[in-house]
Amino acid sequence: MMLSPRGLAVIFGGLFILIFGSEAWFFPAWIIYGGAVTGLFLLDRRMMASPKQILVEREYPDRFPIGQETWITLLFENHSSHQLKIKIKDDFPLELTGERKPVPAVLFPRRSTQVTYSLMPYKRGKFSFGRVNIRYSSPLGLFYRQAHYSPANEKVKVYPSLLSGEEHLLKIKNGSWQKEQLRQRHLLTGTEFYGIREYETGDEFRKINWHATARMGRFMTNEFREDRSQPVYFLFDAGRMMTETMGRLSKLDYAVNAGAVLAYVALQRGEQVGMVGFSDRMLCFVRAQKGEKQFQVLLDGMYQLQAELVEANYRELWKQFLLGQKKRSLICLFTDLVDPEVSRELVQNLSRLARKHLVLCLSLRDQGLGEKARVFPAEPRDVYEKAVAVELMGAREKAVAALRAVGVVVVDETPEKLTAAAVNKYLDLKGQMRL
Repeated sequence: MMLSPRGLAVIFGGLFILIFGSEAWFFPAWIIYGGAVTGLFLLDRRMMASPKQILVEREYPDRFPIGQETWITLLFENHSSHQLKIKIKDDFPLELTGERKPVPAVLFPRRSTQVTYSLMPYKRGKFSFGRVNIRYSSPLGLFYRQAHYSPANEKVKVYPSLLSGEEHLLKIKNGSWQKEQLRQRHLLTGTEFYGIREYETGDEFRKINWHATARMGRFMTNEFREDRSQPVYFLFDAGRMMTETMGRLSKLDYAVNAGAVLAYVALQRGEQVGMVGFSDRMLCFVRAQKGEKQFQVLLDGMYQLQAELVEANYRELWKQFLLGQKKRSLICLFTDLVDPEVSRELVQNLSRLARKHLVLCLSLRDQGLGEKARVFPAEPRDVYEKAVAVELMGAREKAVAALRAVGVVVVDETPEKLTAAAVNKYLDLKGQMRL
């Protein structure tokens, strides 16, 4: 408990009277003033609420999606008989962006009060909240007190965001995606027997089931779908090239967001989905499995994955993971193709991988680099920047062409469009029965 500016003003006012008062009646007046002030201070201190009379709880979602505004609620219960004017400062994690200035609020006597504020996470991982700090004054404003509270739930997990793929997710949830696939006859061009149904105009004659036709008295056709027994693996390059930020998120963050949406889509189709995170070594591994629970397992692996300032070691990845994949799989690699040296090693390793597996390379293109390559230089410095941009773009185009020449499917897209492009390409590959 400390004196407030108002309390100090009252005390110094009495001292001023004592020091500068010269008339005889000033001293008795000061005695009366001092007694009254002392009584007020004692009364105000007695009426001041104890920190134990204030209860604080912090409420927030189980997980924060990266790059999306998330709201935090502080619930205060004032069990004292006086109204409290407080200032709140919540020690939220440094990795989350938000307003750190004290927030004013009023706690009414014997009532609950909610105070909300928002945070914007720009980094995935597990982080800890600190204490909730408040400062409140006494009923007469002569004192103020600081109190610190540590609510029970202090951990927060920042997960990949599914917002960029919400259009595809909504289609899956309301069933429109399955209808679109049926219209495109993806089920009829597969290799796995699915069932027998009545013949429709446009069906292939070679798939008519003559035994069922004779039995039913009308034309019946065999229905097929794509074979879903092949695993789908997402490989996340967490090396130096993926540490670069585009806006507020890193390239790896965009890749993980796209991978999370793509994993959800694949699992909804009954696929076996797994993931690998790697830099100069393997960072995490989730074996391919089916089912709804697998999506949470994948998210738990993705949210902890962080890019490192080391070169990605594709040879080590080949030894530790890819050589053990005996069955033909769809390998979705999220990486960057800007650096010529790294891209050269990538092409060499993916060319070997493409002999056995279907490889989808998803690269994040820097839109700013393309703009610098196209701009007309106005100053000498612009000439240098344009030359570097043109050189990097040329190396990138060569890497993309080299990958496609060895059978690798390449999606080279800006971060904002990567999720939609990845989902669409995956659906195209499954529809074409490339796997």
